[in-house]
Amino acid sequence: MRNTITALAAAFVLAVAGCGGDTTGEESVASAPTASPTPKTAPVEDWAALLRPHVREWGDLLKQKVEICLDSDTVDMCDDVYRSLEEKAEDIARVLTHARLKEGTPTYLGEPPDEIASLVRETVDAARQVQQAWDTYEQVDCSDSTAGDCFAATYALEGFVELLTGALDGWTPYL
Repeated sequence: MRNTITALAAAFVLAVAGCGGDTTGEESVASAPTASPTPKTAPVEDWAALLRPHVREWGDLLKQKVEICLDSDTVDMCDDVYRSLEEKAEDIARVLTHARLKEGTPTYLGEPPDEIASLVRETVDAARQVQQAWDTYEQVDCSDSTAGDCFAATYALEGFVELLTGALDGWTPYL
């Protein structure tokens, strides 16, 4: 368990350190000519409209987190808020992934426009990291919240929640 938590905390640090890194390899792969037909690409506005309600709900959950987790009278309900954040992160990852890959569904949009392609990847990756951090957090006994494993799992979860919040903030110009 300690190795999993340590790895999760290290993954958070690496994820944060990797933000804004060189993506030239990704861009060169995306711009390589292909013999297949051009995939469908919906406008940025359609992607933003698909994500808009989830961004609003994420913001509401963050407000709840502050109200509940920082109040000594309600701090024991903090796990419920984090569970809701994880569920919303799962929704966000699923919506964006299905929009790109699930042809034939009502929310299929095809490949994202170049303008937001890296933002879509960043958002999905951050949402999945929240899910993984929650899975680890659930496995830790936090009856003593000052225990090392609990602190590391909580720190990683909070860090990935902030990472996803940052990715969702990147959508602001489009919403």
